Amino acid sequence: MQEAGAVPGKTVAELFGRVCERFKSAATTADYALASLSSVRDLLERAAPKDAANADAAIEKMLLGASTQVEWESGGEHHGLDPVAMRSAAYRKVLAEQKVTSLQTLLECERLLRELSEGKAPADRLKALEGQEGSILSVPVPKNVKMNDADRKFLSAYERDKVPEIVAHLKQQFARKKVNLDDVKKLRVEFLAAIAPQVKMALIGIVYGYFLSPDDLLVSEDPLLLRKHRFLDLDVASASIFPISELSKTSEGAGSHLLGGFAQFHRVAGQLAVSGEKTGNSEMVAAAQIGSLRVTDWRYLKEDDLLVLGLRLRLAREWILHAGSDPKLMDALAEDTLGLLSTTRRAQLLDGIAARDWESALSAATLGDLFALSGRYLARYSKDSWQSPVVVALRQAPPAADESRLRALGGSSVELMGCAHSHLAVLGPYEQYEWLLLPYKLAERAAEFKLFLADVAGRVGVPAATLGFAEPLARQMLVKARMADVHDWRAVTRSFAGLDETMLESALDQKK
Repeated sequence: MQEAGAVPGKTVAELFGRVCERFKSAATTADYALASLSSVRDLLERAAPKDAANADAAIEKMLLGASTQVEWESGGEHHGLDPVAMRSAAYRKVLAEQKVTSLQTLLECERLLRELSEGKAPADRLKALEGQEGSILSVPVPKNVKMNDADRKFLSAYERDKVPEIVAHLKQQFARKKVNLDDVKKLRVEFLAAIAPQVKMALIGIVYGYFLSPDDLLVSEDPLLLRKHRFLDLDVASASIFPISELSKTSEGAGSHLLGGFAQFHRVAGQLAVSGEKTGNSEMVAAAQIGSLRVTDWRYLKEDDLLVLGLRLRLAREWILHAGSDPKLMDALAEDTLGLLSTTRRAQLLDGIAARDWESALSAATLGDLFALSGRYLARYSKDSWQSPVVVALRQAPPAADESRLRALGGSSVELMGCAHSHLAVLGPYEQYEWLLLPYKLAERAAEFKLFLADVAGRVGVPAATLGFAEPLARQMLVKARMADVHDWRAVTRSFAGLDETMLESALDQKK
């Protein structure tokens, strides 16, 4: 929420400190449920006091923003869509498909229980609490599915069978002439313990709703998916205390489930998105690319940022072209491509320039290479070696442009950089990864679709805020790539390079 701009960093630090104190003091299941709900209430009161009456809507707004219609002209036609409204609808649908109990219901139950334990207007509060029972959602565990006792017990914890029984006991307590509030407080603790799994599920649901899509096969077909989430792998004796996020695929027992924490959850979101699809050799690249797309908040990229990206790419191409007639530029280019391009592609670039074979020369560098190359040019030259409106415009970039925001166009490089955030960084030649036995690093290195996407959008005037809906286009282009094997990154970059205005607008039109 801090990254979404909804909560200032100082407030986040204060809230996190309170969360730590609450959980440090918790000793029972009921304590943990209360600590979680109190932390949610604290967040709402500090970050969204005007929207605190509906916890679910307030958190959704903090994560996704306010609904805003985005409009643009392209090809003589008027286009428009509301990215936030569409994203919000998908977020809610994921929660609905997984039958997640709303936070507002759980917060309201906790409030009513607290006030009942204080003896406040029991008749009204008991009636209200009874009315909340039906809003506590559950998914029956199929009896015909063969699973071990541990799995069945794990899933049955999410059932709400105990809730009506506890409410009935509360009604009996308040039906007495002399109410013993100590007994009511004990029942409150029982109730909180009974809904603790629901509280956990509601909080997990926020992350699932943000990163997953209702179109993901496992999300739409398995209503128990969220309930099966395991933070620890209990089946492995040497399991890490903080396992990385991963999709555990299995047709046995309770079936496939997600494992681990949420620090790298976009990775597992990508894996889950392609699960069940016929992706062939592109599966790992597709998972890395979709995960990278889903972790990107496109709202903060502006039109001027896309303009700067386009100028940077043009600058690198101009350097290559002018190097053909200027030996000094050629020498500088040869030096600055060391470590950026592989020996083979660097030779292709320099030989192509010498032979005036511009198609060969320009095809030696991908968009990521060109962006890095333009940065090296700007660092090397304070005065330009040729007159170009591109260079002039770049030196006088519009005030609204912020190159730091362009980091969002980089890949999410958990394997390469150990960080889940997007980084538009120089990651070395593709070739240094293609000989690794496992292609995880190569998949992250090749996940440059966002650069191609932003380049086309900037050229035709499509707002960056709409680009989060181009995921189907990325899938389509990866299928078209027809990778010869899992290391065939060249097929991926060739396919991405085929992206054009018509394809982008067609993909966005399908989302209207």
